Amino acid sequence: MIIGTTPNTPSALRPPLRLLARVAAILLGVTIIAGLAVTPATVVKGATRIPLTLATYGDPVLEGEVFKDIKAAFEKQYPQYELKIQITPYGEYPSKVLTLFLGGQPPDVFQTWAQYKPSWVQNGMLMDLTKRVESSSVANLSQFIPPAQESVRYQGKIWGTPFDFSAMIWFANLDLLDEAGLPVPPMNWTVDDLEKAATKITRPEAGVWGTMNPVFWGGLNNLQWTYNYTGHYWLTNDGRDVAVDDAGTAKMLRFWYNLVWNHKAAPPPTLTLTAERNEWAGYVGLWEGWLSYFQRLNAALEQRQAKGQSMFRWTVLPFPAGPYGQFDFAQGHMWSIAANNLHPDDAWKLCEWLASREAEEIFIKHRRVQPMRPDARLWELWLNFLPAKQAQTLQVWILKNLYGAGIVRNFNYWPTYNEMAGIMGAHLYSIIADHKPIENEMKAAADEMRKILAREAKRK
Repeated sequence: MIIGTTPNTPSALRPPLRLLARVAAILLGVTIIAGLAVTPATVVKGATRIPLTLATYGDPVLEGEVFKDIKAAFEKQYPQYELKIQITPYGEYPSKVLTLFLGGQPPDVFQTWAQYKPSWVQNGMLMDLTKRVESSSVANLSQFIPPAQESVRYQGKIWGTPFDFSAMIWFANLDLLDEAGLPVPPMNWTVDDLEKAATKITRPEAGVWGTMNPVFWGGLNNLQWTYNYTGHYWLTNDGRDVAVDDAGTAKMLRFWYNLVWNHKAAPPPTLTLTAERNEWAGYVGLWEGWLSYFQRLNAALEQRQAKGQSMFRWTVLPFPAGPYGQFDFAQGHMWSIAANNLHPDDAWKLCEWLASREAEEIFIKHRRVQPMRPDARLWELWLNFLPAKQAQTLQVWILKNLYGAGIVRNFNYWPTYNEMAGIMGAHLYSIIADHKPIENEMKAAADEMRKILAREAKRK
């Protein structure tokens, strides 16, 4: 699944591992979930093939197509292995991986989401792959764009091979900018530029909005805005205290509150834009989203063409600069091996190959991921659904102005992120929907979050 639709589901992964193991043992008894037990070796033409399991998530039909090709390519290069693919609905995926790990029969290689990397590392689930990755000519991190390299690191070690990396950017509807008499914002545009442009673009009588409010959704959208305003995320940079009750965070939230309620340049929380009147339909001037949303815009083009309608013109921008800086949020998932894997050398063959250029090209052909290497051919392949001139312009922008400019920063979650996200979401909603005072709500959120930090400190 392309980042942007990746689940951000809270999970209770922090209880002591021994306790979880006892619970899992009761649930599992002596039998692993049907269909997921270790597969016996298969004899093909007189040769014994070693079974390997690969666990991922998503729709079995959609994911089945790409992993059918992955299986064929891997087995062609490594005929001594028989690759078994396990595809689990994403809502069930983290708990299933955990259950199999606790039962002592984890998949040989499985996908670790960015949100779960800290917890799974601290709970001892993931194997340290630092030496293997650093000595590999196939998966060495020097081949990847710098922020993708960071996506597999945690606390100075490497816990997987890169997969499904993306950055968040801003999109601009050029037609709406023209109608408002505005130029395309420059690369160094600021939050003040966004405020002025969004206010001028907005035409309530026509259902046209200047922008969309991302920060009161909470989660990762809020995190990047917090950083560009303050230089920190929800915690202090050393992770020892909560920082959401500082003046910088309040200033950022007030900026967006004013855009929604005073300038009326973004939809209020009580209004849900319909498919006929949203950003993809051409009714929003400036909005943020994942780099992979190029494909959603192309899908909108095809839908409009089918109806005999023209498509609005669009372009891309970096995040607007805030008081602290101008950085773009990014995250990536990874392929990992369980710490209790009984045959890590075999599992590494698969984990390494999944980070190869050959595997990456297969995933890109199926529109499963975007490139993680600064490889022009791979980016051409990923963008080939767009008109040639537009594809070339976007490729140059991505490699030069986005990843090449040093403004993309990989975000590393912390173990209690999911729990704190729930707290932030509730208080942010009270501000934007119930008009509660910003400082009061952020102080209350900080107090609740500090209790979590104190609880975790006692566990250590």
